[in-house]
Amino acid sequence: MSKMKDISVLLQSEFGDVVELSEAAAVSGVLPECEAAPKNEDAAHALVTWCGKNDVAFIPVGGGTKIHIGAQPSRCDLLISTRHLNSVLEHDEGNATVQVQSGISLDDLNE
Repeated sequence: MSKMKDISVLLQSEFGDVVELSEAAAVSGVLPECEAAPKNEDAAHALVTWCGKNDVAFIPVGGGTKIHIGAQPSRCDLLISTRHLNSVLEHDEGNATVQVQSGISLDDLNE
């Protein structure tokens, strides 16, 4: 089994939210094999740790609106989506501050 097949199988069994990508998902011309969306912070941590131990190059993705900005990656095996990491952690109205997870959209935050 190829490394990328291993990744897809592992991600499907561990996270259940794995998407194969089309050319439209290419990052500056580099097409990752798939995208995973960890369900919570522990799963995200485990996935990033696994990628490091298995030489899997990944790019974290939020809404994907600025993915084209920055240097072209030399390699990308996997996109890690933060779409499930979308909670408000703390809101201090008196100080007009809010602490949120990285996957929250501005529309959801403004609600």
